Amino acid sequence: MRVFFYGTLIDADVRMTVLGPTARHRPVEPAVLPGYRRLTMRGCTYPVIVRDARGAVPGVLMRGLARADFGRLLDYETDEYRAVDAAVLTRSGKRIVAKVFVASARALPSPLPWNAADWQRRFKRALLRRLRAGAGV
Repeated sequence: MRVFFYGTLIDADVRMTVLGPTARHRPVEPAVLPGYRRLTMRGCTYPVIVRDARGAVPGVLMRGLARADFGRLLDYETDEYRAVDAAVLTRSGKRIVAKVFVASARALPSPLPWNAADWQRRFKRALLRRLRAGAGV
């Protein structure tokens, strides 16, 4: 299974914590999800994507995930997200269909864009502590 990550899971430490040893053996490659825009979830520190015909969201593509790995992702993403199939573009320009987590009806985006470097600097350590303690996001 192929999955496109555009938020906290673009961070290798977060991926390793969520997926365990699988993440070590499944390299990621840069990719872009066209037709979407990335915003911060209302009242949260993590992102959500919304449709935007002129938008494109950078992220990473991971291939070869097993069903058990995908189950871990479903647990991590909670009911604020649902997985859909979407075409992503690799760095070489190849279109590949991958699972992407989009907002469920329960998730409310804010008008603020989400920035990965800012999130890593301000919120990553706290998330890793919660994940390692078994508390989730």
